[in-house]
Amino acid sequence: MLEDPEHRRKQIKGTQDNWKNKDFRARHAEATRKELEERWKDSAFRKRNSEGLEKKRKDPEFRKIRSESAKNTMSKNWGRSEFRIAAISGSRRSRLNPEYNGRYYLFSVHGIRRDVGYAKSTWEANLLRIFKYVGRQFLTGERVRVSIPDRYQELFHENKISDVGLDCVVNDPRGNKRVYEIVTSKKNRIKMAKLEMIAEQHPDMVVRQVTLDIYRRLERRFREKINQDPRFAGWEDGKDNLRNNQAKYAPEDHKQPKPL
Repeated sequence: MLEDPEHRRKQIKGTQDNWKNKDFRARHAEATRKELEERWKDSAFRKRNSEGLEKKRKDPEFRKIRSESAKNTMSKNWGRSEFRIAAISGSRRSRLNPEYNGRYYLFSVHGIRRDVGYAKSTWEANLLRIFKYVGRQFLTGERVRVSIPDRYQELFHENKISDVGLDCVVNDPRGNKRVYEIVTSKKNRIKMAKLEMIAEQHPDMVVRQVTLDIYRRLERRFREKINQDPRFAGWEDGKDNLRNNQAKYAPEDHKQPKPL
């Protein structure tokens, strides 16, 4: 029976028809959920699953395939306008949801400012303004090479990261390099791992984390000073920034005309 081409064709068509049925998909998903729920109660199953995943993570070929698959999937998804619209709408709903209050406090408005040049966010732009205000020379876009130790292999898909970007590098009065990195959440394991590797492998660099608490303290100290200093466009925030006030923040040759 299984070797009969006509039987296989009907079987495949029947499966495809089933998956087109919304009720069938819902029943199948619920049955799978219940089955997995029961299996995860078994400590032996959890151990086998954990050991299998750990073995795969250490396999460079598996990591390469998984990375390429993820990139291809994301590329295809972003090629669909309905996916982009849904993703953007979902992000907006999350930002407006009171339940998530405090999680979305970094406004990633990237672009060239007329007073401090390029910055990836309002936080970074204001940080650069502070350095300029106090007379510190700074560099953005610097990159360093780090080797990934075994404890972080599961987070990355390469044996080495040759291009780790730094938010801002400042030379202090003694000539020491200080790296200032914006950290919106210490739960970001990849970000924290990169900072730890930089600190361990580049002892000439002192890493300083700009957390929400530190940023708010800097804001209280420098916001009005920046706003009063004619050298600066002003202190950016969620309501007043490069994106929604180009006339104030953008260089003349980068301002976009207002839509008719």
